[in-house]
Amino acid sequence: YPEVPEEEVETLVDSGELTAMTAIKMRVSGTHQALRNATAGIQDKYRDIRRLEQSVAELHQMFVELSFLVEAQGEMVEQIQYSVQQAKEYTAKAEKELLQARRNQKSAKARMFWITVILIIIAAIVLVPVFVTLLK
Repeated sequence: YPEVPEEEVETLVDSGELTAMTAIKMRVSGTHQALRNATAGIQDKYRDIRRLEQSVAELHQMFVELSFLVEAQGEMVEQIQYSVQQAKEYTAKAEKELLQARRNQKSAKARMFWITVILIIIAAIVLVPVFVTLLK
């Protein structure tokens, strides 16, 4: 067996306790077992490498999906930014229009006041002579 030192095998053969053929068989079967163990170790490492490869592929897929999500969110953020800018512009325009409406309202009130004053004066001019003649 591979664990048995070479000198011990030679001692057993020399003493006659072990034949040369048996020693060769022991060596071959030990080597065969060592090869099996080495093959099993290699197969284990191969399976581990395949699992690692699969994990790397899954990680790659996750990063691809993450990049799509980031890109989609980037577009959403840009759309939100555009909407906020539009709202800001509309608000500024509405503020200007409100100021103009206030000016127009003040102007209309002043115009109405003067029209009322003029109508009262005209009515007074027309009605005063009528009342004066009626009262006489």
